[in-house]
Amino acid sequence: MKYSSKELLIRLNGLLRGSYGRILVFDELDSTNSYLKRKADDLPDRTLVLALTQTSGRGRLGREFVSPDGGLYFSVLFKDRPAVDPGPVTVCASVAVAEAIEKYCGVTAGIKWVNDVCVDGKKVCGILCEAVTSGGRTSIVCGIGINLLRPDNGYPAQISGRAGALSDFCVVPDPAVLAGEIAVKLRELPTSLPAAIIEKYRSRSFVCGKRVSVISNGIERPAKAISIEDDASLLVEYDDQTREKLTYGEISIIPQGEDNG
Repeated sequence: MKYSSKELLIRLNGLLRGSYGRILVFDELDSTNSYLKRKADDLPDRTLVLALTQTSGRGRLGREFVSPDGGLYFSVLFKDRPAVDPGPVTVCASVAVAEAIEKYCGVTAGIKWVNDVCVDGKKVCGILCEAVTSGGRTSIVCGIGINLLRPDNGYPAQISGRAGALSDFCVVPDPAVLAGEIAVKLRELPTSLPAAIIEKYRSRSFVCGKRVSVISNGIERPAKAISIEDDASLLVEYDDQTREKLTYGEISIIPQGEDNG
């Protein structure tokens, strides 16, 4: 089911019933996160911005997030808050997306530390939370990009092996309902991680027990993923048996048979 930007705006306003300060829907933006960062001073708290297409979608570590027509791309502005670590927001958003996918698609959604939501090992959603400081005030922008439909020409070669779309696994749900479900769960900005949320995050993690490459400053170091800690950090053990809690950065799962560790 596809809506025009006007239809989607009407649907979201009806579903969220005034629980957001403002809802804006565009046919195309460079990036919903970038838009909110530019406009943060002029928009009310809990502004939700959605675009049918992004021309310059961004992921973590400055990577491009491919955002063709047929996806669900939106960001929420939490304005003028005390200094907040975006980490707990990322965790809560990951759980919200996974729960919404499970509810409306009937498939199991796993989480690859730290912010990728996957179905059957394929990334169907990326999340990017950023802090914005202006005039001594801090705001948080939480961006969510969900692949609803596989692009007609497929995904670019560099991500085709790991990217997926909900249409690969289920009948695609109503995008307004899916976005509304996630937005309801994100109305309040978490300043810490509730135990219930970290347990949901931990239960959906599929990296623990696997061999991974820890990527830092362009250097890859093999390790075993041990556990998701109470602060959502990832505990890993390197081949020399030293352990490290990863609070940021990136990992990739090493396929079986490709590791000598």
